[in-house]
Amino acid sequence: MFDNLRNDALAGRGAAQDELDRTGALRDLEQAHADELAAVVPPLEAQLAATVAATAGPDAAVAEARATVAARTAERDASQAAWDASAAALRQHENNEPEVLGPNGKPSPEHMAWLRELRQLRNRLAAAGQRLQTAQAALDQANQVLTVRSQEAAAAAGAVAEAQRRLEAARADVARAEQVVEGLDRALDTLRQNVARADAGLAALDAREARLLAEPLDRTDLQSAADDELTAYLGLRRGRRVQLDRRLAARTARAAVLTASDATAEELAVVHDDIRSWPELGNVPGLAAAAGLLADIIARSRAQRATPPDSRDDDLAAVTAHLTAVVQILADTVAKADAQRDAARARLDALTAQLREHQAAGA
Repeated sequence: MFDNLRNDALAGRGAAQDELDRTGALRDLEQAHADELAAVVPPLEAQLAATVAATAGPDAAVAEARATVAARTAERDASQAAWDASAAALRQHENNEPEVLGPNGKPSPEHMAWLRELRQLRNRLAAAGQRLQTAQAALDQANQVLTVRSQEAAAAAGAVAEAQRRLEAARADVARAEQVVEGLDRALDTLRQNVARADAGLAALDAREARLLAEPLDRTDLQSAADDELTAYLGLRRGRRVQLDRRLAARTARAAVLTASDATAEELAVVHDDIRSWPELGNVPGLAAAAGLLADIIARSRAQRATPPDSRDDDLAAVTAHLTAVVQILADTVAKADAQRDAARARLDALTAQLREHQAAGA
């Protein structure tokens, strides 16, 4: 008897040790993988720092280009003001032209002076126009430089964003790998406890064997050992009875759940038929999909009913997902219908108000 018990216990202990060894080897592999991923992080951090530092030059160039644009804008505005003043002076002078001939019929000295000043004003306007063109060209060039510098700064910022993205992705990979290692560590703790329990069971079995087979036989001790064995056996029997009762209760509860699910499916069949028979089915997006989901639920339920409850493999999670989707579709459909009704009511109210205004105006 004890040889069979010991063989079973040794087999269980060997299986627990094998699982412990496999999990330990897997944990070592995952730790090596996590270390490899962690080694990638420092270079990426250095690359990010270098990329951030490299943005200082483009940013400074943008600031300088903006300052230049501001200065060239001020120069252009000043040239524009000077040109406007010259143009206004010329127009005023042209509007004050004196008589060409004097009282004696000869060219008027005032007109000659006016002509000289006219030429001067035109020359000033032309010079102001030239300065304005030069200032505008300088401003355009400054804006072009600013555009280039801004593009360079944007490229540098994009490089920083990409470096940051790679660093965050690497850190996320490390975090996931470390979580796997931590999970394996917890599994190893559990497996070590299993091996320890198996060792304790073997030790207890050895103690039982030594007690029952000790020479010379001690009747009193044997009676006590037999009582202990009977108590342990009765405890196992009660535990098995509890497990059987729980299994029966679970089977009964599952059968009740499946019966309720079948009844719900038949109720949904009425809803499905109502949707399919609605004349406006094709004009309402989503209703056909909802009807399809309901048809799938009904078909699955009816296909399972020919199988005994203990053998049925109903996917109740899929049924729940389908019903959730159907409810959402119907809710969206009702919301859209309410919105259309409210919009139509608003249009009707507006037309009614217009009609009343026309009737009042006609009266």
